[in-house]
Amino acid sequence: MNNILKDKKLRKKLTITGLLLVLPLIVLGALQVQNLVKRAAGSNEVGMRFTPSSGVLTPGQQITVKVAMHKLALRTINVSGAQAVIDVSSKFVIDSADCEAPFNGLPFTKINGQSVTIMCAIATTANPVPVNSSDLVFAQLNLTVLNSAGEGNAEIGFTSTRVTEAGIPGQAPDVSTAGTGATFSISSSGEITPTQPDTGDVTLSFSPSSVNLPPASNVKIMADSGGKFIAFVRAVITFDNSKVNLNSEITTNPQLSTIVEKTGRVNANQFGRANIVIAAAPTDSQPSGVFELASFSLTNISTTADSTQMSFDISDMQIVDGTGQELSIGSSVLSITINGSNVTPSPGGEFEIPIGEKDQLVIDIGGEGPTPTGGLPTDVPGNVPQITFSAVLAHTQSNPDMYFRLRVKDELYFLDNPGVVLNPSCTTPGPGDKDFYIPMRAQGTIYKPVPSINIPVPSGVNVADVTADGWVILNGVSQNRYYSLLLKAPLFRGSEMAEHVFLKGGQKPEQVFSWINNPLEPGDLPNPNNQMLQDCTVNSIDISLIVARIGSTNTPDLSVGDVNFDNIVNGNDVSKVVNTLSTKPDDDL
Repeated sequence: MNNILKDKKLRKKLTITGLLLVLPLIVLGALQVQNLVKRAAGSNEVGMRFTPSSGVLTPGQQITVKVAMHKLALRTINVSGAQAVIDVSSKFVIDSADCEAPFNGLPFTKINGQSVTIMCAIATTANPVPVNSSDLVFAQLNLTVLNSAGEGNAEIGFTSTRVTEAGIPGQAPDVSTAGTGATFSISSSGEITPTQPDTGDVTLSFSPSSVNLPPASNVKIMADSGGKFIAFVRAVITFDNSKVNLNSEITTNPQLSTIVEKTGRVNANQFGRANIVIAAAPTDSQPSGVFELASFSLTNISTTADSTQMSFDISDMQIVDGTGQELSIGSSVLSITINGSNVTPSPGGEFEIPIGEKDQLVIDIGGEGPTPTGGLPTDVPGNVPQITFSAVLAHTQSNPDMYFRLRVKDELYFLDNPGVVLNPSCTTPGPGDKDFYIPMRAQGTIYKPVPSINIPVPSGVNVADVTADGWVILNGVSQNRYYSLLLKAPLFRGSEMAEHVFLKGGQKPEQVFSWINNPLEPGDLPNPNNQMLQDCTVNSIDISLIVARIGSTNTPDLSVGDVNFDNIVNGNDVSKVVNTLSTKPDDDL
């Protein structure tokens, strides 16, 4: 009882202290919101946009949209922060909004219905940040498509913007534009509805117009300028970087030999966006008619049957002919099918996978019996249940590899064993239950099981075997029984993801789970004072562990208190755990 009273007193004391610390910021933020809403763009020297700015989404799908700025002016511009009011389509649920480093020194975000206010600034002791023509991300939105969202477009746009230039004595000029919005297509099937290409003085397209991945495919950007000779091109391509990536650097047309800007493969894959700015040198023969503008190789990231598209961001593009006239631009999209939707295996039969222009690989699928294990030491008997799943961590800024714990609870064990006392703990499963530590890797924001990851294996735990295609082998779990499935991650509270699941032997379609609509919440931190154990409770102890490490960037402290994985323990981590403490304080055991 004394411990409970002490815990309550500590929680109350921390809450009051926290309110005293953040109240001035809240008042200041409210005043800034009022000023921000009243104004539009600044001097139009720094653009603001979303990345990705387009794509095909399905009901229930989660997406992280970055908010970025980029320089349009020729002069040097250094900034101390950026602000925006963003209007989000009612087809989305706004899960969270966060400032990103280094603009999380003085963060403020507010969600009001479908409107989001973000004010992100560097710390008062930090140096101003230079802006160039590439994307400089300062915030992100985490969104979920409503399950009831109808098919059609869902838009995100700027109501107002501000980018504050630094280094001007006695001034804080606004150098922003009004910002460029994003448009996503909502499709219940995830398939892309073919559209006719937009037309203009110059039409850009992809060749081929559709690809199937894997294997990696070479893609060309083609231009058709009719009889006009082209002297300058600024082209921007966008794609869903959680599904596809560039597999090579971009190669450009030698007839436009002056490369003003070309986004590298790593940066393009990080933001799902690539800029190509090229011009003809005085000695170049300017291209005209139908010609190749650029080329690259494209590969898949998604490991499941999926589809997406690559498109041009016309609002941020410019093409000029040899006379100096700016030309209108038309474009079409690249349709991308991932993991061969034309491959349709049937139980107990054969199916063919094309592996070249002439050859095919024939695989025999047995109804029961040994299951291919993708490189594991031995085949798995057909009576061993296997599952695969996807999961999400709430409020993260990056998503490192890690081991998730899956607890499989036998719901009817007590009926078969009436004399056994069921007393599971946070670290020890009860009789009839089994814990599996699963290597997980994020594709974008969505985690999925993988055979291995390059981090130390947790000591003394049961690490699951995972097939090459992401199936977790539940060794020791009996088939044809009902189970509950509980998931937990380091620095995150556990949660029951599914109950009353009838597990069958082998890999079954009904044993593919998507848990992305139930993200794990931050909290329940490993305690250095107790052998780095978690206690399956989110409480004031977790808050104190973070507060004691505020400002730290060393690895031991990050492993305790950096719940959003931005490589610093700060107020953002405190606020995330406080939110969990007020809404979902306890794990499911």
